[in-house]
Amino acid sequence: MSEIRASLKDLCFNCGRNISSSRLNGGFPCEEDLSESEIKEIREDYFLEDLYKILERKNRLYNFKKLYEIERESKEFFNFFYNVIGSEPWSIQIAWFKRLIKNNSFAMIAPTGTGKSTFIAVSSIYFSKKGKKILIILPTKVLVTQMYERIHDYMEKLKISLEVLMYSGKKEEKKRIEEGNFDILILSNQFISKNFSVLKDKKFDFIFIDDVDAFFKGSKNIEKVLMLLGFSEEDISIAKEVIDLKLKGKFDFKSKLREELENIKKKDHGTLILSSATGSVRGKRVKLYKELLDFSVGTGVSKLRNIVDTFIEDAGDFKEKVLELVKKMEDGILIFVSKEYGTEYAKDLYNFLLENGIKVGLVISKEKSSLDNIKKFSSGEINVLIGMAHHHGLLVRGLDLPTRVKYAIFIGIPKISINITKYERNLRNLLILSNVVKDLVEEKPIIDRLIKSLNRKIKRLSSEAIVLLSNAYSSGENIEDWMEYILRDVYELEKIVMKYIKDPDFLKKLDSHPSLSLRVKGEDIYLNIVDIKTYIQASGRTSRLYAGGLTKGLSVILSDDDKLLRALDARLRIYFYY
Repeated sequence: MSEIRASLKDLCFNCGRNISSSRLNGGFPCEEDLSESEIKEIREDYFLEDLYKILERKNRLYNFKKLYEIERESKEFFNFFYNVIGSEPWSIQIAWFKRLIKNNSFAMIAPTGTGKSTFIAVSSIYFSKKGKKILIILPTKVLVTQMYERIHDYMEKLKISLEVLMYSGKKEEKKRIEEGNFDILILSNQFISKNFSVLKDKKFDFIFIDDVDAFFKGSKNIEKVLMLLGFSEEDISIAKEVIDLKLKGKFDFKSKLREELENIKKKDHGTLILSSATGSVRGKRVKLYKELLDFSVGTGVSKLRNIVDTFIEDAGDFKEKVLELVKKMEDGILIFVSKEYGTEYAKDLYNFLLENGIKVGLVISKEKSSLDNIKKFSSGEINVLIGMAHHHGLLVRGLDLPTRVKYAIFIGIPKISINITKYERNLRNLLILSNVVKDLVEEKPIIDRLIKSLNRKIKRLSSEAIVLLSNAYSSGENIEDWMEYILRDVYELEKIVMKYIKDPDFLKKLDSHPSLSLRVKGEDIYLNIVDIKTYIQASGRTSRLYAGGLTKGLSVILSDDDKLLRALDARLRIYFYY
């Protein structure tokens, strides 16, 4: 069968004229750019170099010049990465790099452990070495220190000298930030929120934000980042006006406002790289990135993990069982204590293991030694870390040590626990209770309507407005502005839900629910629900992606609730499609 050839209009990657399909398949430009005899001059092993030289010699080097430069610099980065890490970059990391050198802002949406932090560190050194100003924003001070140490280790390996500055709370660090005395600046979310005045006059070529989900909880941070990239408050105001008109369906694409926005986008500004495991960032302000930087954060769910999930029922004394497990596992162990046991239990466990000769450290938010203990664990000086099983806990989210963490031990099942006897007004807890109650009562349609209405309205609120609403509900006060209507729905929902929660007969029905449990403590009754997010995040510390593939982790749950254990198992099977 003879080859079918087609002529493709205006698709030559060099000059933009017509080109045959066979030329494109071979990676060659059109006949006007390159003759058949010249194709024979090109060596397979030096394809790009030879093609570049021929086109340059013929004075027909157009779009291919930029393509060649991208490939040449990508190769340079490839070698740079290999010299730093000792292994080749993943193809996705090269794809990310190509976006950087084209000054395209984008979101790295990939699972925890897929090399996002490594890419940020290596890229920051690479571009800083070329005179670019870099800002890295991380969710916790622990991760700020880890990134700072990682970058210094890489520079030492390469014998490169750069001014790398982090903020750890010292006055001299803040002064150096004000003076702009740095090449790479590493800060926490908290610093951006509380000390933006120190940064306001600075402009960065690249801004990396790791764990964007946490950073954008303060919605004003979105605008602050745009200003650090070189956009003015007026630029942002114009983009907001465009967004409002588009949402109302009233935006004229031929208007003067559109011209103004296009001129703003052509201004010299930096590149933004967002890193997220979920890409679940939403809200009107996020649309500013679409209007000013031409990209969306996107959405997605990660299911990449290689963990053996195990449990022990009737474990007896948890402390003795933990000691037994630690002695078998020996090293690379994280212990997560369920919130209901409290930090005092974590400290007691720490002292117990210490007395039995285990090299162990505590990682609790209010403990000053937490950061030192992470450093000791990282270096191998200690073998075990103990923290709380809390979704925003330091050990759950603030640890990135793929070469060290092998095992996770959970004391009790991670759970959300609500005191329904002495119910304290909490917006999140009310919504949780509402979702539990609705499936067991005749008023399900009313509760469903209120839940959907509240969720829809709350999603539109800024983080500041949500805090205001939550505080008003907790204190029982009213809000005089337009949010009063949302608060009315909250109180209406509470009235219906509490009617059932206070009914002993309904509690018996609730106790038979397969996915939750009731536990009596003294005179109080607690409703317990599996905290699936915390379990997945915490156990995920043991399974990371590296050059050889996914590391294999082991998670051991010391069960304190057989019913919740079955519920956790069912949720995991659904979530990961076992």
